[in-house]
Amino acid sequence: MNLATSSYIQYVNECLLNNGGCDPNASCVNSPGSYICTCDDGFTGNGQECYDFDECENNLELCKNGQCLNDAGSFHCECDMGFSPTSDRQACEDINECDEFKELCMNGKCENMYGMFQCICNQGYELGELRSTCIDIDECLSEDSCNYGKCININGSYICNCADGFELLASGNDCYGK
Repeated sequence: MNLATSSYIQYVNECLLNNGGCDPNASCVNSPGSYICTCDDGFTGNGQECYDFDECENNLELCKNGQCLNDAGSFHCECDMGFSPTSDRQACEDINECDEFKELCMNGKCENMYGMFQCICNQGYELGELRSTCIDIDECLSEDSCNYGKCININGSYICNCADGFELLASGNDCYGK
């Protein structure tokens, strides 16, 4: 081979030097004799200049049950109460409060609902002020409980101790004269 007569073309990869002059938020793709700058995902522009693309402003469907917050090149969701972010933080999903918080609805049954929960209280219990637990109803506060006897409140019910000369009804909730 005669080096004096051979043609030698040097292949230059423009992308190796300063990302080919592309924006820091762009990728440089080399090709023989040229290169192309392409903005990264989440950015827009000609590749030489790339600007953050605000996904939240351009897609109002993002982050249902939460608030969309723009990040450089991406976004994330801050979720409403009753919802938590997915692992990629780009959507909100229902929390099953009944599984997550075992102390909910003591003395009742916890029922998960979309974005919330409800307590269904056992007999003899009612919802507490915060609606997250069931508290004992003091049946002895009712004038109709345990006539002619002494009412003793117990969790979820009451006991009727009849006065002398009275007997307990079969239902166990009142006394009658013998």
